[in-house]
This record gives sequence, C-alpha cells and structure tokens, in this order.
Amino acid sequence: MGTTPTDLFREWLARKIAMRGLSHAQLALHSGVDRSTVGRILAGDRSPSLDTAVRLVGAIDDAALPAVFTRFARQGDHHNRIARALREDPQLSEDAASRLLRCYRELRSSSGATKAP
Repeated sequence: MGTTPTDLFREWLARKIAMRGLSHAQLALHSGVDRSTVGRILAGDRSPSLDTAVRLVGAIDDAALPAVFTRFARQGDHHNRIARALREDPQLSEDAASRLLRCYRELRSSSGATKAP
C-alpha cells in the first residue's frame, strides 16, 4: 500500500522523541495531548488530527512546523488537488463532485495504480 503521510509523521515523531529522550507522558504534558492519544498515534492505532499534530510538533520542535507539514502535505497532495478541482468546477454539484472523488479513490485503491512520482 505504501507509506502514508500519517506513517511519515509517526516515524518523524518517534525519531524526535527518541532524540530528545522524552517519554510519552512528558510529550503529553508539553503538548497538551492526552498520553493515551500519543501512545495510540505512535503505535499506528490512530491518525492525529491537524490540531493534535501541530501541538505535538510544536512541543518537540516549534521551528520544524513549516517544514514538517510541507513535506507531509506533498505526499498526499494529488488527492487534495483533484478534490479541489472537482469542487471548483461550476458544472458539478457538491454531490456529483463527491461521487467522482469516491470513484477516483476506489479506482486508485483497487486497480493497483502506480504511485505518482
């Protein structure tokens, strides 16, 4: 299936935690994110919301915020560009744009489509 932006974020977060010698409880305390949420994100059981991700990154390395999110956003940007283009098409209703986007996702996931460079 490939590496998702969430996987990349999780790997980055785990490296930073290890480099700083932080426990999950310490990161939770500094970020204001519940300790169990931190653990579930690192275990791969949960994807962070944007708010949670920003709080975690800010607690670990405030200067990294722009670079981290730019890098992760590029990974899934093709989907966002397509969704935005469909929703901006004046000839498509919101329902039609949603149906086309759903079809696009199904085709990409079920056909074994190759990754975009």
